[in-house]
Amino acid sequence: MSFDIDDIGIFFMIGLPGQTLDDTSKRIIDTIHPGGIILLRRNLSTPENVIQLKKDIEKRLNNPVLLSIDHEGGMIIRFSEGTTHFPGNRALGEIYDPDLACQQGQIMAEELSNWGITINLAPVLDILASHYNPGITIRSFGKDPDLVSSLGSAFIEGLHNGGIAATAKHFPGKGASRVDAHLDLPTIDLDRKEMDLHIKPFAKAINSGVDLVMSSHVMYPKLDSRNPASFSKSIITGILRDELLFDKTAISDDLEMGAIEKHFPIDKAAVKAFNAGHDILLLCSDPEKQMAAFKAFENAIDIGEIPLKKLHQSKQRISSLVENLSKRSNHTNIFNTGSSSILAENIAYRSIKQSCNNLNSATVHSIEDLVILFPSLDHLHYRYALENSLLEGGNNIFEDYNHHKSQRYIYNLEEIPNYLNYIGHNSRRVLFFCFDAMFFPSQEKILNALRPGKDIAVLMRNPEDEVLVPEGVSIIKSYGFREVQIRTVMNLILNH
Repeated sequence: MSFDIDDIGIFFMIGLPGQTLDDTSKRIIDTIHPGGIILLRRNLSTPENVIQLKKDIEKRLNNPVLLSIDHEGGMIIRFSEGTTHFPGNRALGEIYDPDLACQQGQIMAEELSNWGITINLAPVLDILASHYNPGITIRSFGKDPDLVSSLGSAFIEGLHNGGIAATAKHFPGKGASRVDAHLDLPTIDLDRKEMDLHIKPFAKAINSGVDLVMSSHVMYPKLDSRNPASFSKSIITGILRDELLFDKTAISDDLEMGAIEKHFPIDKAAVKAFNAGHDILLLCSDPEKQMAAFKAFENAIDIGEIPLKKLHQSKQRISSLVENLSKRSNHTNIFNTGSSSILAENIAYRSIKQSCNNLNSATVHSIEDLVILFPSLDHLHYRYALENSLLEGGNNIFEDYNHHKSQRYIYNLEEIPNYLNYIGHNSRRVLFFCFDAMFFPSQEKILNALRPGKDIAVLMRNPEDEVLVPEGVSIIKSYGFREVQIRTVMNLILNH
């Protein structure tokens, strides 16, 4: 049994540098012949441009290509416009309504289809632990395995209804991590019985017919003492394949992330991840690393390091994925979803309303009563698209309420603002929009300066910041920083 060397590229999903095929992109495509492309912020302008990019890639390959994106909602949205900026998983988790999760998934899928996208690398099925997890926070539905299982499967159903492939991630669950895998390799020291709770949503997703499962770049020493899940045959083949009976497409997380890059050479990483049981290897950014991984893969086949049986199995799984997507393109919508913006507003309102402490004392009578502190989020725009209204400290949003009657300051996430001492010496109430005080110590200092019985903390990216808020300070958890959530907070506070 042989394997056609020209088919190797189908096991690679790569990122490209820009919005058109420059010389670097052409070289990568001509060499690797990738089966998949992942779109990142740098690749996106308009649906027409992305569809043209896809056509140009397919013309060069003389084959169709799987086009994927991380489109989770909430924090992880790559589009400035052209899609609805929904609140994310944690907001849905606060409501715990599977129908809403399904409707959101379906609308997101229909919008992605307009861009020519076929795979959504979502939803996140990680279950949060009680401690702070910097890489997940509001990307998770919550801390309850049943809730995460139910909402995750409903979200997957919605994506399927909308004609898009769904991806359950990050197997076997990295909600208990204390380190962000984008930066370094986390360790989760839970035994198998404890991990079974984290695996539960993935088992439910598999039973619901999820198309892909993405693994985590995490060490689980009690499951595999030598390898992170990305390279662990006992986790990917043993648990995912043999125990959970998942026989569809397994995809690695980005092999260029800090968790892998800081500890393993990229050439060995690609081969180890494939032999562990993955079918698709994800490499998002660096053309030279993509080429090195591909050449190492080629060489590993030549010397027999990658079994022929595994190559044929993975090729068949990817072919089945392509075939299923082709059938699903003729999907029938089962929900009359109506306006996507109305659905987003509904989710934002219901999640925030249920997450408010001392709501009555937080309500103010006039914008004139407030000093508003809002973070500068512009630096996030290159990676996670922000609505234009959120740039420059949310000027466009607050001017709708402000009429120049409130004091407003834009603070830097990493610096202690020079007006910190001023908070305690003014008669107005401070409305502090806190991005993540556990990650940015400067924001903890602002929280500490808030006055009990007077000021209000809005926790956007990390609801666990609640433990840092002085007793008696009103807390609103928005579970996100999208425009619809900021407007909902303002309406709530001003009793609109």
